[in-house]
Amino acid sequence: MKKTDDRLTIELKKTPDILKNVAEMKKNGRLGNVFTVGFAAETDHLEEYALGKLRDKNLDMICLNDVSRNGAGFGSDTNIVTIFFRDGSRVELPMISKHEVAVRILSEIESRLPKYLLTY
Repeated sequence: MKKTDDRLTIELKKTPDILKNVAEMKKNGRLGNVFTVGFAAETDHLEEYALGKLRDKNLDMICLNDVSRNGAGFGSDTNIVTIFFRDGSRVELPMISKHEVAVRILSEIESRLPKYLLTY
C-alpha cells in the first residue's frame, strides 16, 4: 500500500473466474451431472445482468441480490432476492432474513434436482 496525501491506495489483482471455469467444464462434459448456481449482487440493470450471467456462465439457477435497496445486501441482516432459472421461471423473495433466504434457495434447488437429474 502506498500512502499519498493522507489516502491509502490498495492495488487489487484480478482473480480467476471460477464460475466461468466450472461452466466450461460442464459444457465439455467434464463435470457430469452438476446443478450449477450463481449469485449476482447488483445495483442497476438487475435482471439484464443476472440473466446475462445465467446464460453466459451456463448456469441452472442464479440468485439476484438487489444491493441498492435499503435493508438489503451488505451490512444488513435481511435481503431481497430474485431467483432465475434456466427454463425461464423465477421466484421472487420479499425482504426476509438472510438465513431464510438461504433456506429458500436450498429448497428451490432441492425441488428441482429430481427433474434435473432425469433430463440430463
